[in-house]
Amino acid sequence: MAGRDLKLQSTTDDFSYQVSAENDDRFWFRLERHADRDVVTDYCLGSVENDRAASVLLNCYQHLGLVPRKVIVFSDILASKSSVRDLAITAGSFLLRVQRLYGACGRAALQSSGCSEVEESLERTRGKYDLILRSVDPASCSMMMPTKRHKVEP
Repeated sequence: MAGRDLKLQSTTDDFSYQVSAENDDRFWFRLERHADRDVVTDYCLGSVENDRAASVLLNCYQHLGLVPRKVIVFSDILASKSSVRDLAITAGSFLLRVQRLYGACGRAALQSSGCSEVEESLERTRGKYDLILRSVDPASCSMMMPTKRHKVEP
């Protein structure tokens, strides 16, 4: 399914913003906003192809009426606790694929708000991997979401 075909719906609570899709039960986005960063706790693509993940993330922000903060954290990017997870981490290939996917999404979000240079780091805390994307040039990030959509190549 193409990301533009999703029928997005949103809810909020005291802690987070959530976006789901009426026409894709497996699609889910959850965002916690902090003063200095956005923490994406869940980004499950469902039937959306990986090459549309960045544009769908931007659609989620736009649907919520939010502008990405200058730091975006994808928390616990390998949520599974299975032995397959441990094998994949040991091999590194699955972790690398997930890091590339979420990295492309975070870069697109930051670049859409005017950031031209993005620093990426992977941090392991208590056995969980967080991918952190940070604008290196925060002065160039606008506080307004651009009116035109920009295609950003990872």
